[in-house]
Amino acid sequence: MRNTGRRGGVSRRVFWGTALFLAWLSSASAGWDISTGYAFEKGLLLEYTLSLETQFRYSPDRQELYVPVRSRYTLRFWVLDKNQSGEAVLAAATALDDVSLPEEKPGADRIYKDVLKSLREWVPTFKKTDSAAVILDPQGNILRGRMPWPEGTCFQLPLVLAGLSIRKRGWDWNVGGRYRIENSFRGLDPASGGEKAVFTSGNNLIQARLLVDTVRALPFRYEAKYGYQTFRSVYFQTLTMELVRAQPGYDPAAFGDDPAMLAAVVQAATLAGPDALPKELLSRALGSPLPELRLAAAAHLAVRGIPEGIDPAPVLKDKDERIRFNAAKALFRQRGDRTALKRFLEEGTPELRVRAGRLLEPRSLSTFDPGLVQDLKKGVVPAGRPEAEVYGAVRALLREGRERPIAQIGPADFGLASGLDGRRFYHVAVHCPADYDPAEAWPVIINLTGGNGFAESEFLALKDIVPAHYILVSPDAAYGNWWDADQVRMFDDLLKWIVRNYAADPDRLYLTGFSNGGIGAYRFASLHPDRFAAVAALEGYSKLPGEERGVETEMMLNLKNTPVFIIHGDRDPVISIEPDRILADFLQRNAIPFRFLAAEGVGHTIDFESYKNDLLSFFRKYRRDPAPAKLNLVLDESAESRNGWIRIERKADPALRAIVKAEIKKGKVVVETKNVAGLSLLLNDLHYGPDPLEIVIDKKVVFQGRLQLDPAALGESLRIETDYARLYGVKLTFDIQAR
Repeated sequence: MRNTGRRGGVSRRVFWGTALFLAWLSSASAGWDISTGYAFEKGLLLEYTLSLETQFRYSPDRQELYVPVRSRYTLRFWVLDKNQSGEAVLAAATALDDVSLPEEKPGADRIYKDVLKSLREWVPTFKKTDSAAVILDPQGNILRGRMPWPEGTCFQLPLVLAGLSIRKRGWDWNVGGRYRIENSFRGLDPASGGEKAVFTSGNNLIQARLLVDTVRALPFRYEAKYGYQTFRSVYFQTLTMELVRAQPGYDPAAFGDDPAMLAAVVQAATLAGPDALPKELLSRALGSPLPELRLAAAAHLAVRGIPEGIDPAPVLKDKDERIRFNAAKALFRQRGDRTALKRFLEEGTPELRVRAGRLLEPRSLSTFDPGLVQDLKKGVVPAGRPEAEVYGAVRALLREGRERPIAQIGPADFGLASGLDGRRFYHVAVHCPADYDPAEAWPVIINLTGGNGFAESEFLALKDIVPAHYILVSPDAAYGNWWDADQVRMFDDLLKWIVRNYAADPDRLYLTGFSNGGIGAYRFASLHPDRFAAVAALEGYSKLPGEERGVETEMMLNLKNTPVFIIHGDRDPVISIEPDRILADFLQRNAIPFRFLAAEGVGHTIDFESYKNDLLSFFRKYRRDPAPAKLNLVLDESAESRNGWIRIERKADPALRAIVKAEIKKGKVVVETKNVAGLSLLLNDLHYGPDPLEIVIDKKVVFQGRLQLDPAALGESLRIETDYARLYGVKLTFDIQAR
C-alpha cells in the first residue's frame, strides 16, 4: 500500500481549508441573539492572518521523531452583494506569506536528515494563492460556490471545520465535515469587557475556540488544536486566525492590481448574476496576462452573457483554447452565432468537441409538453401518451431537468452519510474545472486512493494533472479497506450523490485507483458494471471477498461491456504482479476488453501522474453503451444485483454465487442462469420495438408477445434511479427452476 506518511503525506502537496471561513461562523443560539446572522454588508472587506504549526510525528526504528512546519497566510473576503433575504455573495482570496522549517540539528541521524530533505522539496510546491467565491445565508450555510483552499500542511482542517456554521437550515450532510461537532456558547469573554462572545466545539480529535465581536457581529479570533493519522505518521496541528482589518465600503477598483482577488470577484459575480461585476474589472480580467484570470472572465461571459460595451472578438483569438471555447459559447448562447463554436467540432481537443456538439444540439427537455414534464417531476407517469414521447421526456428529465445545487470552481469538501447503518460519515473531495457550468454534462474521474484510503494524500496532486475538462471525485475509505462492507455501501450512495449534485455525464464515468484503491476499483466495477465507461486499476488485484485468499476472476465476467486498463510494476514488493497476469489471461479468454501494461523494473510506485497520458488516452476511447445487447451478471453476497437490463431477485442457494448470461438478438431474448430462483428483465424502448418478442430462459420459452410501456413500472424506476440508462418501462419477473 502507498506510504501516505512520507510519499503521500509529506512530499505530496497536502492541504487545509475548503470551508475554513465556516469555522468563523460556528455558534449556538443559547445566551446570545444571533437571529439576524452576521453583519456581512455589501462592500465590506475582511482581512485575517492565519498561523498554522504542524508537528509531524514519525516512529521509525522505535524512536519518536517530531518535525514542525510553520506557515502563515493572509485571507481576505469581500462582500460583492447582499440581498434582502440576508444572503451574501463573498469573493475570497488567500496568500501564503511564509513557510519555515527547523534547522538541521547538529549530529542529526540519517532519518531526521531524510525527513528534512523531503520537507524542503515539498514546501516549494505549496500553492501561493487561491481564489474562491461563495454565497452564504445569514447563518453561514453555504448555498453555492466554495470556500478558499490554501494548500498547506493540514489534511483534516476542511473535514473538521466544514460544518461549523452558526445554525443549519435542517440537517444537510452536504454542509458538514467528517465529524459531528457540537457547537456550544460559553458566555462572554471577561477580558473583552463583554464585547466578545466565546464558542467552543470539540470531539476526540479537535478542540476549538471562537471569539465573535458582538458589537459588529463579526468573527474575531479562532483557535484550534487537533491531530490525525495517516498511513505511518501522526500529525498534530495548532491554528490561530485573527481579524486584522474590517473596512466597509471598500472600492473594488483596487482589486485590478491583485490577480487573486480579481479572479475571486469574477467568480463571485458569475455566481451572483449578470449585473454584479463592474465592466472595468471584467475588461481588466479579459486582458490579463494570466490565463487563469482570462479563463475566469471568459467563463463569466459564457454563463452570464456579454455585457454591452464588451467585445468578445479579441477573446476568440486567445492562445488558450478553453478561453476561446468559452467566448464562442457566449456568442452562441446570447447571440445565436454558431460559427466559432462549430470550429471546435473539428479543431478542439476530444473533450471540447463533445462539449461543442452538445451545446449546438437543442436542449431536448424544452421540446416536450410542459404538462408531461411537470407530471414526471412529481414522479407521475401519465397513461395514454405515445411511448416515444414518454421515454424521451423521462430521459431528458434525468439528463437535464434535475436540480443541481452545487456550483463550484476548484476543490471543495463534502460529507456523505452512508455505511451499513446509514450513519457513518464519509468525506468526499471534489474538484471542478475552472469553467465548470452545471448546464453542461461533464466527464467524471473517480479516484480511490491507496494506503489507508485517505483521499487528500493524492487529491491535490491529481487535480493539477487531470485536464481541466473533468470533474475529479476523491472519496475516502475512512481509514479502512475499499472492499469492506461499509465502503461498498458508501460507494453505492456516492454514485447517486454525484449524479444528483453535479452535472455529470452518465455515459462518461471513469473509475481508477492505486493499491488499496486498485483493489477497490476492481470490486466496485464488478458490482456496478453498467455505470462505468472504463476502469483502470493501478497495482491492485481482483481480490476474493472476505478473508479468502486468491484472485477473483468470476466476478470480472460482469465487465463484458466495461473496458479494463491494468497497470502493474513487475518488481512490486507489496502487491505482486502475478494476480494481475492471471486476471489478464482470464479477460482475454472471455473476450472482455482490456489493456495490460506491465511496467518493467518498477516497484509499488505507479500512480496517476506517472501514467497520466496512458490513462487519459484509454478513458477518451470509451463511452458507455446505455443498452448493450449482451450482458453477464455474477452475484456474490453483495446487495447490488443488477447489471443493465438484468436483475437477480433471488438465489436458489443463498450461500453460492448466481450467474446469468443474457443476449437480445432479432426479436428474441436468450437467458442462461445458474443458481437463480427469481429473475427480472428491466426493459425500455432501446431493448424492444413494436414487433413480438420471444423470451427464452434456460432453453424454455417463458414469454411471447408484444411489449408496451407500463406507467407503474416506469414510475417505479423514475423514483429510484438517477441514471437514464437504467430506466425501465417494462418489468418482467420470472420464477426459475434452479439448476
